[in-house]
Amino acid sequence: MFKAIVLADGTLVDANPAALAAGGPAAAESLDRPFWEAAWWGPSAEQREIVRAIVERTATGERMAGDLAYLHADGTRRVLDFTCDPVIDPATGRPDYLVFCGTDVAGRRQDERRLARERAQIERERDQAEADHATTTAFLANMSHEIRTPMNAVIGFTSLLLDTDLDPQQRDFTQTIRSSGEHLLGLIDDVLDYSKLEAGEMTLAAVPFSLRSTLERCLGLVAGPARAKGLRLHAVVQPGVPDRLVADDRRIRQILLNLLGNAVKFTERGEVVVEADVRRGPEGPILVLQVQDTGPGITPEHMAQLFEPFRQGDQTLSRRHGGTGLGLAISRRLARLMGGDITAVSAAGEGTRFTFALGVGVFGPGTAEATPVAEQPPSPRSRRSPGQPVEPGDRPLRVLVAEDSPVNQRVLVLSLGQLGYEPDVVENGLAAVEAVQRQPYDVVLMDIQMPVMDGLRATQEIHRRLPPERRPRIIAVTAHALESDRSRCLAAGMDDYVSKPLRPGQLRKLLAETAPLPV
Repeated sequence: MFKAIVLADGTLVDANPAALAAGGPAAAESLDRPFWEAAWWGPSAEQREIVRAIVERTATGERMAGDLAYLHADGTRRVLDFTCDPVIDPATGRPDYLVFCGTDVAGRRQDERRLARERAQIERERDQAEADHATTTAFLANMSHEIRTPMNAVIGFTSLLLDTDLDPQQRDFTQTIRSSGEHLLGLIDDVLDYSKLEAGEMTLAAVPFSLRSTLERCLGLVAGPARAKGLRLHAVVQPGVPDRLVADDRRIRQILLNLLGNAVKFTERGEVVVEADVRRGPEGPILVLQVQDTGPGITPEHMAQLFEPFRQGDQTLSRRHGGTGLGLAISRRLARLMGGDITAVSAAGEGTRFTFALGVGVFGPGTAEATPVAEQPPSPRSRRSPGQPVEPGDRPLRVLVAEDSPVNQRVLVLSLGQLGYEPDVVENGLAAVEAVQRQPYDVVLMDIQMPVMDGLRATQEIHRRLPPERRPRIIAVTAHALESDRSRCLAAGMDDYVSKPLRPGQLRKLLAETAPLPV
């Protein structure tokens, strides 16, 4: 810091060591002389006049500040960021002396340039990371779409095939093909979910849901594998537990299905039990779901890695049952994202108990009265004869399928035919817009990625061209499976969204929820 004391008449009376060092030997000889003649300002008469003006204006009581060039002892021209302040004599009310302070901005500007370079590097790295993430996300989304499109045909046609008369060997082969396809889709979903969690892009929704219905749906989805192994599968809801809760039901089901699926997968005999309870926490109700199995248990060394991504427990069991090693890692990350957690207690040979707890809201006064939830006993798979409608209404729905893939067109047409519907088919969005203008349809099953006009634009056009009373229910049926894809579909005006492959049960449910347009 350059500092000098100057009398009101301009005489330099003192300078600190930093100022004297900056001016060299000649600076000391400048004491008791006019400040504007000091060594710092060099031989330039113009520069000396600038310093003189600063001193004279400060002597009137005005504070001066700015940048001022000076000559350093090493012969270089430098710049001071200076202030010149008057010190007022209380007796006279006029400045008695002036304090001139300055900072050599060469060093400061070097620091600023260094910081600017560092900021630019950080911004480049951030931009590169964002670009890499966008590329990765686009790649995963595209791969998901490209895999789901043919898998829709694989799972769709095997589902249709299973509803025909097959001999035992043919049925076994067909079920193996379908289960392998389902397994592949599960792996894809795990990778997509993990990618979203890593990027901090996972979104949650707080909606009312029925705890009992959630448990029954999850039990139903693992009932087949449990029945095949002869396992007893059931759930218990503790007395007084509210049935209507508020949380992200979709993510709760995802976590619970992962825990139940693992329990059934690794348990060879005995039972798998899920127990639900709601406890009082410091900030409100806490939903506690426990999944207990009678499987082989987990050793302490494997427990330490249980929730780490890409890690599985006993590698012998893992090789036998497969999987990515992401399920529990995703489940714990989701649980913590919802403000909860998952823990596990186990011992080799004694089974495992997973506890999933999270804060929830209570919607309405109702509580669960019955303790057991519908148990899933071993029973043969029910079959439906081709052409038999599941939930016939007063008249069949008028269905339009907008799908560009001939294979996927056949899957949808045959699946709808089994439910008693005879859909019309178009191969792009523009044709769908024209079709709904020509005649009324109750529901449109709309693909997204189509030539000529995509499904999003087609939906917007239908909304623009048709009044609400003539507008069909539009359901996205697409191989785009990211949460952002769902949001784009709903934002475009679609009424519902389902990712491919479309299972027969999903199709039946979507149509059962569709009301015919007034005739």
